[in-house]
Amino acid sequence: MPELPEIKSMALQLNSEIAGKEISRLYCSNEKCLNMSLADMQDHLYSRSITSVSSRGKWMSADLSDGARLLISLGMGGYLIFHGKGEDPRPGHRILLGFSDGTSVSVSFWWFGYFHCTGPGQTHPMVDSLGLEPLTEQFTLQAFKKLIRNSRSEIKLLLLNQKKICGIGNFYIQDLLWLAKIHPKENCSGLSEARIEELYTVITGYLGHAFGLRGASYELDIYGNPGGYGSPECGYREGEPCPRCGEKIIKIKTGSTSSFLCPGCQPFNNTSN
Repeated sequence: MPELPEIKSMALQLNSEIAGKEISRLYCSNEKCLNMSLADMQDHLYSRSITSVSSRGKWMSADLSDGARLLISLGMGGYLIFHGKGEDPRPGHRILLGFSDGTSVSVSFWWFGYFHCTGPGQTHPMVDSLGLEPLTEQFTLQAFKKLIRNSRSEIKLLLLNQKKICGIGNFYIQDLLWLAKIHPKENCSGLSEARIEELYTVITGYLGHAFGLRGASYELDIYGNPGGYGSPECGYREGEPCPRCGEKIIKIKTGSTSSFLCPGCQPFNNTSN
């Protein structure tokens, strides 16, 4: 599932390739991923130009020349590929967005992807309710501390709550908590100022590093190339020795997700220290 580093990287690539281009074609093989009928979306998009492409959490957003927005989420996995003039899209794509210069973008989803459009000035219930986003100016230490202090949930649940902090998923969060030496079930109320500051530093540094590498190696950018970030140090390494202390990494259930942690580095502790 693509997370903040992958989506942010793809949005920058898309902006360099399609900003300024006029939309001339939209094909969709399954309208379940749309938020309106295909015919209505074609009316919204045709003859409009892309002014810019940006990202918000796990969503890509293309602003259109009339003030409308095209919003794309790859959901639990998929790809978005840019095709030069005369290039054929990949077999099995669900969506093809074509431009007047002959270039195009194809999109496919494995699970729960979205291809939505909002009219000028309209809000989107999923995108516009997203919380703080790491790697932005708004994600300050003060804002992060306030979020932690106002929460009574487990720290992992808070970090995965897209309405609180957007862009982090179950892949990157494994090493985020391991690097900060925090148990995923630890309650936010038990974190000291020093540990909150350490977690903030880890989040910004780690996600920034992954973004610089264009995301994970199992995800593709818009040119079909894998990212440069390799395997996590702790995440998804059940039974292997912790690279920091040597104790065996374990897997536990945390809500609807699984967590990988080192019991030596991440003891369950809800008291400030």
